[in-house]
This record gives sequence, C-alpha cells and structure tokens, in this order.
Amino acid sequence: MFDRFLVEPTELIECGGHVLVVNRTRLWGRDGIEVEAHSVEVVSFSDGHIVRWRLYRDRDDALKAVGLAD
Repeated sequence: MFDRFLVEPTELIECGGHVLVVNRTRLWGRDGIEVEAHSVEVVSFSDGHIVRWRLYRDRDDALKAVGLAD
C-alpha cells in the first residue's frame, strides 16, 4: 500500500471524438520509497458525454487504439 499518490496529466491530445491524457503518477510508500509510473488514458466522447475510458501503458498503444498509429 502507498501512503500518498499524485496523478499529474502532462499532455492532452485531441483526436476526433477522443482525448488522450498522458499521465505521470507518483506514489510514496511508508518507508519513504517513491515510485513513478507513466500511463495514457483514452477518453471517448459522444454527444458531449464520456462513453468509454481506457487505460494504456504507453502512448503508442493509445494511439493505435484510436487509429492514429500502425
């Protein structure tokens, strides 16, 4: 378990009906251990509403999911 965590969006990329949110997450453990992780969320919209929210480990996988990479 972690005592504290912070998720920081570092970049937003608009792609048609999707927004890619590039994140840096920092976690602090009980003994002062700090961990940093990176992820990309793809948030899909329809008629102004969120219809899907997916999490990817990296930008390439997220771009592939919205058809912007090979």
